[in-house]
Amino acid sequence: MKVSKKDISYFSIQLGILFGYFIPINLTEFPIPILLTAVSLVLLLMGFAMAVIAIFQLSKKLSPFPSPAKTAVLQTRGVYKLSRHPIYTGLFLMTLAFGIMTGSLWKILFSVVLLAFFYVKSNYEEELLSEKFQEYESYQKKTGRFFPKF
Repeated sequence: MKVSKKDISYFSIQLGILFGYFIPINLTEFPIPILLTAVSLVLLLMGFAMAVIAIFQLSKKLSPFPSPAKTAVLQTRGVYKLSRHPIYTGLFLMTLAFGIMTGSLWKILFSVVLLAFFYVKSNYEEELLSEKFQEYESYQKKTGRFFPKF
């Protein structure tokens, strides 16, 4: 796989956002009702499961960069049937849920920034996937970017 400057830039920005998420800044903390904590825990576990399953499904084809590996195959089964980018979805759900569980406005804001970044990064990634796989366009039509289409 040839790694471009754009690949490295996207990877670096993602690391920076995730690093920023863990900076212990308390903009505002708010009390969390027990029901919201329970819902957040479920979202956190769902996000974790989705990301881990997606990583195992990609196996040796997994790359930290948006460009698909030369030996990549289009994955459309398992969690990839629910989302075209289940690792991004899982990371977003985990960061958002943890932000809610800890009552950290900082973490919630960074989760939203992360989702916006994943949207931009996935646009670039999908251009590359469309070039590599003829069937990618039909996959896009029936599968949601981050969340299932109903």
